[in-house]
Amino acid sequence: MKQKIRLYTLQEMISLLRFSIGERLILSVPIGLRKTHSLIESFHSKGVGIQKQKENLVLEYSVNQKMFKFLVEKNSSDALVFEQIIMREEYQGILQVFKNYKIDCVNMIDAGANIGLTSIYFKAFFPNANILALEPSSGTFEKLKKNLTINDLSDVIPLKTGLWGHHTFLKPDHSFRGGLDWSFRLIETNKEDDHTIEVLSMTELVKQNQLQSIDFLKIDIEGGEVSVFGKDTDVNWLKIVKVIALEIHDEFNCREEIENLLIREGFDLSHSGELTIGVNRTLVG
Repeated sequence: MKQKIRLYTLQEMISLLRFSIGERLILSVPIGLRKTHSLIESFHSKGVGIQKQKENLVLEYSVNQKMFKFLVEKNSSDALVFEQIIMREEYQGILQVFKNYKIDCVNMIDAGANIGLTSIYFKAFFPNANILALEPSSGTFEKLKKNLTINDLSDVIPLKTGLWGHHTFLKPDHSFRGGLDWSFRLIETNKEDDHTIEVLSMTELVKQNQLQSIDFLKIDIEGGEVSVFGKDTDVNWLKIVKVIALEIHDEFNCREEIENLLIREGFDLSHSGELTIGVNRTLVG
């Protein structure tokens, strides 16, 4: 009979047991709450004011020498969004484009507005901008409205809708990017019920809001860009867009097709982080 080999000393086995128990305890804490906790100390050290408001947090921070408040839910990806947009200034490259081309941002569409931080960021630099903020997720949309209200941003209009290539109904899908709330996306369905959302195309959005020009169009719609820039989609609305910032999700193998379409429509392209930036050379000298 073979003698069983003892791989670990008693001390090592005790250490492994402690690690196993600790790991299980850590994993029992919701991932959104863990990520928020790990970021809060970093925010505090960088001068972010932090207050508790019921079950949420209110972060106070100056953007372009203007103080804003940001409501974030603790058990969510909100703190990650704050870090990305406000602390790391993901859209700073767009500001440089506006400066280089001497563009005033008067009309903006924030498609995939999440909890409203991109809209707030741009209001800090363009206080007279009129913004349509599109967000289809019910819970996220409520936080978007609260963030606009606490900062008294009445000229940012929240719209509970998604952006798509045509008018249709979509159902929620949280299987994208690990199931966190920022992974929310929409997939097409052939029926309308309490769980579906009516979505608009850019053509309809422009018509309904009587837009003659769009100075800045931001699109971050978790894969929906496949439909917005699809082969059978009307993209004539691109003719009134001066600057576009688009997050193309490579999981959907659509980058080459979308970028080639933008080039054909007269946009000069560049990249900043995860953003594809297009400047319409027919509108911007």
